Amino acid sequence: SIEAPCPDMGWTESRHRQRYISELKTSNISAHCGVYRDARLPLDDWQKFYLQKSWKTIARNLDKAAIVMFLKLLHDNPDIKANWKELRDLSEADVMTSPYVKYLGERMFDTLDLSIDSLDNLDNIIPILKKLGQMHAE
Repeated sequence: SIEAPCPDMGWTESRHRQRYISELKTSNISAHCGVYRDARLPLDDWQKFYLQKSWKTIARNLDKAAIVMFLKLLHDNPDIKANWKELRDLSEADVMTSPYVKYLGERMFDTLDLSIDSLDNLDNIIPILKKLGQMHAE
């Protein structure tokens, strides 16, 4: 019998195991549960593969997902709305339909997209993300 790479992850249905193994064979990923290839990225091959695969699903509806995510960010953290002069004086209803919210959400998701696509090139993406973080901290 074929074992799932991380049996403790709850992979009990054989259909899921078969799909995983099929995807693994076609993706050139060698899965080693708990083995990190780079200490800066605490994901093993299996986790990285499924992060990238899940992100592709989200990216298919990037524009809608970006708006929903940014609205949730504003809802869960109402004090950060003041960080954007374009949003400060808008009512909650106006924020929900604001083209600026769409723009901000898309920028946030573009950054996530670049980051997830660059998981195999950490030497390139980490300085970019550090600089972006510094710009937002100022």
